[in-house]
Amino acid sequence: MEKELSDLVATRKEKVIKMEKKLKYFSYAIGFSIFVLYYGIAIITVDGIKVANDHPHIVAGVESTSEVDNVDALHAAAFLKGMLFPISYIGLPLKISRLGLENKASSLGALAVFWSAQEFTGKIYECLEVLSYK
Repeated sequence: MEKELSDLVATRKEKVIKMEKKLKYFSYAIGFSIFVLYYGIAIITVDGIKVANDHPHIVAGVESTSEVDNVDALHAAAFLKGMLFPISYIGLPLKISRLGLENKASSLGALAVFWSAQEFTGKIYECLEVLSYK
């Protein structure tokens, strides 16, 4: 009986390993297809913080509109970097997800949103799994 049980456990472990491998390749395929379909399209874009003055085109002593837009872009980039603080230092995945975007500093591509959602649902599943053991 123990021999049969150990055989069943061994075959189950093999099946789990094979399924995890297939799921990993499936995840890569979905990531690649999202990258191709949404190349150059910003899913989330942060707009710069505008200062309300009597003269809205003057920001911190800068009077040309191109420099004002640049200041707004810097504000947006700093805000997004602060919002994504631990994630923003991972590097390569976020750079891959920002390929083709017009404003890379203050925009997120579809891959970043997909990966974040994937990680979030994985953590929720782990929490529910732990709660089910009690």
